[in-house]
Amino acid sequence: MDSLSFRIVNSKNMLRYIIIVSLLFNVCCGYIIFFKTDVCQKIIYKIGFGENPSMVNKRKIEFRCIQGWENTLYKMNVDADIVFFGNSITYESNFQQVFPDLKIVNMGCNKDIIDDLINRAFMIKSVHPKKIFVMGGINNFNATPLDEFKIKYETLVDSIRIYNPGANIFLQSILPVNPTKGVGTIYVDCVNKIKDANEIIENISRNNNCTYIDLFSAYQVNDTLPQKYTRDGLHLYPKYYDIWADVIKPFVE
Repeated sequence: MDSLSFRIVNSKNMLRYIIIVSLLFNVCCGYIIFFKTDVCQKIIYKIGFGENPSMVNKRKIEFRCIQGWENTLYKMNVDADIVFFGNSITYESNFQQVFPDLKIVNMGCNKDIIDDLINRAFMIKSVHPKKIFVMGGINNFNATPLDEFKIKYETLVDSIRIYNPGANIFLQSILPVNPTKGVGTIYVDCVNKIKDANEIIENISRNNNCTYIDLFSAYQVNDTLPQKYTRDGLHLYPKYYDIWADVIKPFVE
């Protein structure tokens, strides 16, 4: 091959490389612009694809807050006797007042569904608890099939165990609701479903070397939460946390 032909072949090869690199570059730029910008994500969501960008951003912000919460607890160098982990029903409790001789950390968080508990299970390890009391599942329960509930609850227990292999885990039943009052009306069709979910939790507890605590029976009258116990059909008045404390006392001390 003479030098002219060689230069022509090389030029063609170089042109191919330039075209390929240019195409790859444009594809990458197009992907970033189209799929990763807020405007385009909103367009994709509007036409029926992808996830609501505002929810994605909300989760990112929430996760950063959880990381900050976990980091603060870690730097406080707390060795807790007990962590109470759950949603707003746990958040509104004050078991430190009931058991003053123990170091108790309340990790309840308003509006948490089981997915949220799974996502922040890592933070429990920051206080090195000996015992972990878990309650969750009522939020969004009316829209969650029981088979899905079972899978998610098992994942929750696995997540807690992975981060806290030496802790004793106590799975507390879902409380009854009052379906005639306030937010409790959302769960009007869930009275028996809650009982079924508690059976699932009890079985998960048995199969995962956890301890099951039946709070449902301590609160229920005809399988529902009496009106005098609750301000909105779901959450307890503060003084009725004493019933809860009495039930868990043998497991706490």
